[in-house]
Amino acid sequence: MSNSNCQCGGCGCSVCQPANVIYQRPCTDPGVINVGANLLVSDSNFCNRRLAPSEGFVVINLVPGGYQVSSTTEPNVNLSTFAVASGAAIGNILVRNTDGIIRTLAPAAVANLILMTNAAGQFVLSALPPFSVPDPLSVTTLNATSATFGSLTVTGPTAKFTGLVTGTIASTVGLDASGNLVLGTPAATGVQTAMFYESASSPGATTPNQTITAGSMLVIGNQLYDSGASLLSVVNTQKLKVNVAGKYTIEFCCQVGYTGGGTGTPALNLVINGITVNTGNARGGITSTTDRTAFIFGVDARDLAINDTVELQLSSTAGGAGNRVHVYEARLVAQKFQ
Repeated sequence: MSNSNCQCGGCGCSVCQPANVIYQRPCTDPGVINVGANLLVSDSNFCNRRLAPSEGFVVINLVPGGYQVSSTTEPNVNLSTFAVASGAAIGNILVRNTDGIIRTLAPAAVANLILMTNAAGQFVLSALPPFSVPDPLSVTTLNATSATFGSLTVTGPTAKFTGLVTGTIASTVGLDASGNLVLGTPAATGVQTAMFYESASSPGATTPNQTITAGSMLVIGNQLYDSGASLLSVVNTQKLKVNVAGKYTIEFCCQVGYTGGGTGTPALNLVINGITVNTGNARGGITSTTDRTAFIFGVDARDLAINDTVELQLSSTAGGAGNRVHVYEARLVAQKFQ
């Protein structure tokens, strides 16, 4: 073969020299076939060889000795990247069909399909299946930017909130008697106050308790102030009724005076549900002709239930027989703090 520099025999090919002219001989069209039995490649000495047939891809990889042509079922090819924005269409993807042939996947024109597996271990495109959340759902740690709960029970040692915005309080959150977290208004859940007096205004234009006798209930049925929670209401001129259960402090006071030589030991009793629970700062016996007026004051703290009654009573020890004891400025302030 005068136009070739390679000599091939039964023992193989010699080194082809010079390598850059080995294929510079005249070429003719070898013809076309649809299926080939072998792939002709050159080895590192530019000698022609048949690439051993095997199933897979023919790839060209860079190895330490240079580029290498090989057949593999696990191609490792350094492809270029394709950047895509969120929500942008990316065309088709390659998949291996159930018949073993690699094809482009052309999904149906249906929104929100996802790729998932079926019971046969195959990939399928399908809508997101319905799911349910365990009820109750137990979570050790929950971090959420935005969450909506129909019912939430917190049993951990602490409940911590950070990053809250500032503003005017329009509602409050707290626990009811059953331990449920409830939403309330400051008027109903904050510290609230109601005040009652013997007259319709303070200072009073009248003195309804001036002629009261020892042991009688005082007139205090005029509500002068309520912070908005309607803590107590008036049953009659001498009795109040609790509308909102809770923990209360109650302050009560009056002035007791004696005339015409009247004497006694004045005390102002706080009466809850018909029982005297506090007698205030009861004064010792007033007998002198100069000390005839006493300011009586008392304060009490207790749990009150709905429909509990509250009254003030001039003690039976006030004396002053013959209309010689007089009460002025009878006042009661109830403050609910919890």
